[in-house]
Amino acid sequence: MSRFIDEDSAEYSELSTVESQRNDLAREEFPEGPLGATIESESLGKSTPWRSGQRQNGPFSYENKSLHQGNGRHYPGDDEDLSIPDAMDEP
Repeated sequence: MSRFIDEDSAEYSELSTVESQRNDLAREEFPEGPLGATIESESLGKSTPWRSGQRQNGPFSYENKSLHQGNGRHYPGDDEDLSIPDAMDEP
């Protein structure tokens, strides 16, 4: 069983802005839940199954990445990929 919803792909594709609107999920305004909610409430987030191509944007990423592709942040150290360590801590 697939984790994604099966969709019929059309002969034509949507505009990039329409695709972005369908696939980029908006961040929650209050990720901890509504005011007065219990601490042990249900997990908040996406309530419907994922479609292929859907993604969540990070809080500090560009909205339209194709317009900013190849441009730096113009601030020292911001363009480094922090997910790749300089050295391995474990042998």
